[in-house]
Amino acid sequence: MKANHSFHRAKYLSLGVIIVLIGGCNRGPTNTPTGPTKREVVERFRQPYAAMSERLKQIAQQLPARGSVKNNVSESKKVTRVNLEPAPSYKWSAAKGQVNDNTGVMAAERLLDPEATPEFDLMLPGFPQDCFYWLGPKFAAAADLTMEDHGSLQNGFEAGLARRYLLVYRTARFDRPMVIDSTSYKPGAIALEVFLVDLQSNKIVTSFLASAQTAQEARYPANANIGVHVVDTLRQNVRAAIADGIAMTTGGAFEYR
Repeated sequence: MKANHSFHRAKYLSLGVIIVLIGGCNRGPTNTPTGPTKREVVERFRQPYAAMSERLKQIAQQLPARGSVKNNVSESKKVTRVNLEPAPSYKWSAAKGQVNDNTGVMAAERLLDPEATPEFDLMLPGFPQDCFYWLGPKFAAAADLTMEDHGSLQNGFEAGLARRYLLVYRTARFDRPMVIDSTSYKPGAIALEVFLVDLQSNKIVTSFLASAQTAQEARYPANANIGVHVVDTLRQNVRAAIADGIAMTTGGAFEYR
């Protein structure tokens, strides 16, 4: 496969996602806060998210054995449709964040440990996945927790607790693309087992297999890490396959822009 040095910035926003809400938290008055500080908000939600963490562990135990999901929406249009009310919706905008949605996204590895590194990372921000980061040591080290929150953290924590559905994904197969030289690479492929969980009952309501391959051509800036950008084309393609799967199995929406 050929690689192209031209660079379309919009296509690779996922490589440098900036969590809009966290950025907003860093703006505020330099004087004494009049509202709750970030630290106070984080501590207020620590117990509710500890309880959610226990629920996520229960969901992890319900997942079937790896390789058991055979319903590949990328290869067949014959899928089982479930009627859900409301329909699941994940819509993220790098410019606006996640608004009026009801679905979070987490890798299966992070059900047991929110800070785990998954075998394949979709790199999808949102809630409750970002909330666990805010509760962890990395956020505490990077943010000034003495600053006033202005509602951003609180709104995110509340949104995470209010999510109706959780989309859990697990790697079934990952053939990592390999860079051959500065202009070519060996194609790769990914297959993800996707589970949609109703957080009101902690039950899996549908599952399917989403698969994708690297693009025929990868565009990247000069002197960039070609391998990273090639893998990102794979990430974008499997996101699209998941979007198709959610639409086909539930009539819901899955969008990342």
